Amino acid sequence: MRAGGEPQRAFYGNQFGNTFPLFEHYGVPLWVPEIGGPIDPAVEAHDMIMSTFGSISKGERSRIKTRVRATMAALAQTSNRHIGGRPPTDTGWLTRGRTPI
Repeated sequence: MRAGGEPQRAFYGNQFGNTFPLFEHYGVPLWVPEIGGPIDPAVEAHDMIMSTFGSISKGERSRIKTRVRATMAALAQTSNRHIGGRPPTDTGWLTRGRTPI
């Protein structure tokens, strides 16, 4: 069995350092095309590149989160929607004392 994929999307932050010992324990090589083969824990350069990929992933996740929140806020304003939490009190049913359930 062999595991592979895009390391900059597969591992976030220090997840590689936390999960790679499990791959070693179960004898599953982690194949990374960017380094031309499986990760070798004895090679320091492999550890460094995987740490770099984790940092890239963390930054990418932060950018995506910011874009999604901005898009949701813009959509809520343009389509007159409520994004979450308690609905605004001007909906009427809260002022009448009844719940919709």
